[in-house]
Amino acid sequence: MKQSFIKVIFNELKTIFKTSNNIEQKKEVALFDYFEVVRDNLACTFQKIIREYERD
Repeated sequence: MKQSFIKVIFNELKTIFKTSNNIEQKKEVALFDYFEVVRDNLACTFQKIIREYERD
């Protein structure tokens, strides 16, 4: 009885840990995607500034 209860608890904890780990990975991917967009926007902005500067 005690062993089966411990196994159930262990499996529940393992499931919770796995779920939270997946959520963290998704957050990391979303953060990388966000910084990729910001980097691209900055690069585009600086290219526009350089073009305007060279034109003057």
